[in-house]
Amino acid sequence: MYQHTIPSRDVGKAAIQFSGTVDTQFIDENPELFNLKPVQNRAQKLLHYLGHVMVNGPTTPIPVKAKPSSIDPVIPLVPMGGVRGVLREGAQREFAASRSRSTGLLLMDTTFRDAHQSLLATRVRTHDLKQIAPFVSHNFNNLFSLENWGGATFDVAMRFLSECPWKRLQELRALVPNVPFQMLLRGANAVGYTNYPDNAVYKSVLLEAAENGMDIFSCSKSTQLLPPQHAAGHGGGRRSGRCGRGGHLLHGRRGRPHEAEVHAGVLLNLVDEGLRAARILCITGGETLITHTHTLQYDCYLKLADELAKAGTHILCIKAGTHILCIKDMAGLLKPESSRVLIGALRDRFPEMPIHVHTHDTAGAGVAAMLACAEAGADIVDVAVDSMSGMTSQPSMGAMVACTNGTKLNTGISLDKVFDYSEYWEVARGLYACFDCTATMKSGNADVYENEIPGGQYTNLHFQAHSMGLGHKFKEVKKAYAEANKLLGDLIK
Repeated sequence: MYQHTIPSRDVGKAAIQFSGTVDTQFIDENPELFNLKPVQNRAQKLLHYLGHVMVNGPTTPIPVKAKPSSIDPVIPLVPMGGVRGVLREGAQREFAASRSRSTGLLLMDTTFRDAHQSLLATRVRTHDLKQIAPFVSHNFNNLFSLENWGGATFDVAMRFLSECPWKRLQELRALVPNVPFQMLLRGANAVGYTNYPDNAVYKSVLLEAAENGMDIFSCSKSTQLLPPQHAAGHGGGRRSGRCGRGGHLLHGRRGRPHEAEVHAGVLLNLVDEGLRAARILCITGGETLITHTHTLQYDCYLKLADELAKAGTHILCIKAGTHILCIKDMAGLLKPESSRVLIGALRDRFPEMPIHVHTHDTAGAGVAAMLACAEAGADIVDVAVDSMSGMTSQPSMGAMVACTNGTKLNTGISLDKVFDYSEYWEVARGLYACFDCTATMKSGNADVYENEIPGGQYTNLHFQAHSMGLGHKFKEVKKAYAEANKLLGDLIK
């Protein structure tokens, strides 16, 4: 008995070559039939997969068994303008200066990245982002930037959504040509979860992202050092300042940047050929400012800011200092009074430098803290659209717009358009019900001031505790986290 299955099409093809009758000895007399060629068999595989899904349900692991909403989100009708043109012309310093000269408060919208990473396990598909992108382009063209890439989105797109993250960036860029894009770069981890060589981060991430439409690179790394460090660039050793938690960088005119330096996970500079170096760096670690267990040493932060402002004079022998200081409060620990003192001190020291503040709304005080920052002199704050805000996400865009309307901090954004934007995401969010953090977590919690758990980590830890049957002991889990944090020296998150 033969141990192989010969496709009938092979037998038929062989039989055509013979003019005689094919009898029962045909296979014995034609051993070449056993020279089987590998086939992809894509049609059969697709049918098998569809049958499996129909019978057993989707294979994607989901936290809960909530059914996706059957209602399609309504896409608001959109035309354009925006500030990206200044940045695209290579005038990075002019871009930063224009942001500082703005008469009102500027907003960065995190809905396309950090908001759904914090609330929906980063599962939002490119399709749903593209649906609302033209509306954002037209109605929110005065945003400081739109954060839509980096962080966990790269890994999740490939591993769970079967999407190309590069294609997402390209398609969104085509739909939103007028608003600067911003991404989160995790230092030497880039957009992954391991340390990569500097040249890999530079060539495979920075250059490619810039060429595909990225404008602002926000480099976040808790272990970054501030003093200027040498890093080998294409033209020899260069110096650049580094900061405690992260840094921003603006990419100028469209085209291939010819030089970048990454050292110890820090994005140092990215320059277009013949253009001025441009950088935005952050001071972060806001979590060390506002808990009762810490002394408020603002002088230390002013010293860090001084070093950042001076560090740029060494970049490419061009006097291009830090353009924007950014406070990254990853755990949402900033309180209004602490915000006023810190931002006020930075504003007094650097009256012309734009200040950007990022926070999470885990404790529910995010809007109050951001308003305090704005009143003290911050130029830019991070928000998410109402239906994707709050809890471990960012403060509400609608709340910030409404609270600043009619004041000197007016954002220039229509509250009615925010309502339309929020309505779309309220329905779209229902499509991801099985990934929504509200399945296990019903509200934020002010105990974050004690345990200092970062926003996205808080959501993941909460779900993991429930999945392991420890949901009723989450209080003890948070207590253990806080104790471990103190034992390790109160780490910057």
